[in-house]
Amino acid sequence: MPTPADLNVEPELPPMHPACGIYLINLDRSPDRLETQREQFAKLGLSFERVEAVDGSGLTFPHPDLDEKGFLRRHGKTINPNELGCTLSHMRAIRMFGDSNNDFAVILEDDADLADDFEQVVEAAIAQANRWDMVKLNQRHSGMPLTVSQLTPDYSLVTYLAKQSGAVGYLINRKAAQQYIKNLLPMRVPYDHEFDRGHAYGLRVFGVLPPVVKDNLAAGSTIGYGYVSDTTGEKPVTKPRKLPRYKRIPAYIYRSSEALLRFFTAGKNAIAARFG
Repeated sequence: MPTPADLNVEPELPPMHPACGIYLINLDRSPDRLETQREQFAKLGLSFERVEAVDGSGLTFPHPDLDEKGFLRRHGKTINPNELGCTLSHMRAIRMFGDSNNDFAVILEDDADLADDFEQVVEAAIAQANRWDMVKLNQRHSGMPLTVSQLTPDYSLVTYLAKQSGAVGYLINRKAAQQYIKNLLPMRVPYDHEFDRGHAYGLRVFGVLPPVVKDNLAAGSTIGYGYVSDTTGEKPVTKPRKLPRYKRIPAYIYRSSEALLRFFTAGKNAIAARFG
């Protein structure tokens, strides 16, 4: 069984881009996932830096990095410890990027399934870095995309008029990293509901279509919600419980206002990216 120190030893492979690092979030108790990622990256001829994920099952509450009242008010559900673990894991990856000499970072969860042309698409996005601060590389919903520009013959840079959840893979610059480090803790909603709120943090949020990173649904997630069984054989964490409907009214109001802000900000960003 590999030790935690062994998990951080990566083979010598070239970086994807001289100014961009790849940070892979992985739990110590998931060495099988890490090995799968090593094989995937070896096939692509790329290197990554492992980020030791924060195991939500080991957290105690109340926790200084959780605004519990704010979470209940905005999300309308009880907290799942793995949701906080997920946020803390992504923040750890972003701080590692902040401490590096890289100008850009790709942040990946260890269930990320990368397209064969992943490197080419990310490099094409970096070539258009004047347009964006964060680019979502995966897609879970339609999100009402608007095409902004062509990245390659097969991929487009888009902005989403509606919510596009998921954080299995994304590209950020230093401005985004600084805003996340400054504002995302204590946690008030799950990470994938927070980090793409460009309107709240003055960030230009875009996406790639078709997605160049997909969730490996067969593997499930051991970093995020955690109620999908994994190969460790451990019991899944209890699924969050919705509050009574009348107590969810603040969450409904919050989501409605967020939807409007997201719509108008995305439209403004699309115009600026096309014609600015």
